[in-house]
Amino acid sequence: MSSIPTLESLGFRPRRSNYRALWAPIYLEPMVGSGERLCIGVVAADEGAAIVRKVDGLERLACLYGAEANAFIYASQVALSSTEQKVQEGIRSLVTWRGAMDGLIVGEVRDGAGESLEDVAATGLMQCASLLLRRQIDIESTTVNVVPYSPAEATLKRLESLVRDEVAAQRPALISLFGQQYRISENARATRIGFVGQRLAANFGMLIPGRIGPLVDHAKAKLWDLTQLKKVGIGSDLLPRTENMAFELLLHRVSEQDPQYSTRQLAQVAAAVLELEEEADKASIRCRPMYSTKDIAEFLLNAEAA
Repeated sequence: MSSIPTLESLGFRPRRSNYRALWAPIYLEPMVGSGERLCIGVVAADEGAAIVRKVDGLERLACLYGAEANAFIYASQVALSSTEQKVQEGIRSLVTWRGAMDGLIVGEVRDGAGESLEDVAATGLMQCASLLLRRQIDIESTTVNVVPYSPAEATLKRLESLVRDEVAAQRPALISLFGQQYRISENARATRIGFVGQRLAANFGMLIPGRIGPLVDHAKAKLWDLTQLKKVGIGSDLLPRTENMAFELLLHRVSEQDPQYSTRQLAQVAAAVLELEEEADKASIRCRPMYSTKDIAEFLLNAEAA
């Protein structure tokens, strides 16, 4: 009696998807509250580990949103980082999680199969992310008309919004201290300062790899606004009558060990930080590099609690 043939004996490749894990898509709303969503990544987990994988090629959104895309790209980085921290409690913890910011949604947790946890995550991305830059596409032969990078005021507003939300979650009364406007003189333009409390006046800046020059220029403009406020504000109706008022540029920068950037890109960021610190020193203003919105929020909370 002949034996029953196997799939392999009939010429089929052996089944390799013998590894199982759970995964879920991660969405972000371009306009908070609109209901419109874009998949920015996938979270995958088994009994021993959890990973978050981002969608590559989000910069192509510049074709649709122009400079506004930079704000979305930055927000996606923050969203993925917070999801990566939360999933350490188990992927099921994401089911009822409201997210670290408005517009962040974790989709349904699903069963997945593959060769590894990485493979499950990659398969999930292919199923959910229309922007996925698939490996089989010949990128060199594909022409994409990308809008040039700009300082993108929207990016800084998103940063300020994230910091404000984290501060308000602990001390709601401080929310009114964000985004205050002043006129140094009657005929001067209105100057917007990121945060003005009883002990601290601060503006926000950002440094991420790319065309970093415009971001440096934008940060210098924020330093200039603080300088002018410091010259005429203390002792006037603009600021509290105190000699202990601190003026700082709170600079959100990527970590020196961030694996998604090259050594050259990280060196550019480090050089930009040094340049801004030197500019701030000339006006006796502190340029304080920080690595997350949480760090910035905690600094503001501590400054106003002192």
